[in-house]
Amino acid sequence: YFTGKWAKYGNEIVNTIGCANCHSNKTGELTVRVPHLNRALKSAGLPTFEESTHQEKRSLVCAQCHSEYYFKKTEWTDKQGNKKVAKVVTYPWANGLTVEGAEKYYNDMNFTDWTNKISKTKMLKAQHPGYAMFKTGIHGQKGVSCADCHMPYTQEGSVKYSDHQLQNPLNTMDRSCMPCHRESEKNLHQLYIENMREESNLMN
Repeated sequence: YFTGKWAKYGNEIVNTIGCANCHSNKTGELTVRVPHLNRALKSAGLPTFEESTHQEKRSLVCAQCHSEYYFKKTEWTDKQGNKKVAKVVTYPWANGLTVEGAEKYYNDMNFTDWTNKISKTKMLKAQHPGYAMFKTGIHGQKGVSCADCHMPYTQEGSVKYSDHQLQNPLNTMDRSCMPCHRESEKNLHQLYIENMREESNLMN
């Protein structure tokens, strides 16, 4: 297995993300499967998953994967008493969830992901820091969850549930945006386009 290529097993992967990634297979309640998330929350001085509200859990299940991370070399001892080193997934949240906090975390330990071959500049590669960026943005600060926008509530008869067809909120604006934004869908969509244009201009 460890000597092969990932592509060898690609045709065996039917659904890389399933129910058990976010839900208990016994109760159906929201849960997290990765221990590094709670370690990161503790390092940031935040409540663990178990201590969090249901609304916050609706984002933390996403944070399991949608977070900046690196592999921290960590010593451990096996059952035979042999000392070994493992690469442990670690989130740079000890200084908070901001970009500046992550940058300070990496600078303090003189960590780099790679070195530019031309300029020889040591670089960091931010791997999908979606959760941290969301939590420090306006929606996260107002208590909105990832699921509120990307998995909006839907109703069939008397049953209300979270739509598990994860998608762009612009496709479901009536359920993703309109419950909070009291304006027309057309105006809200235009505002989104203007914001994206402004963001693009700032980057150029």
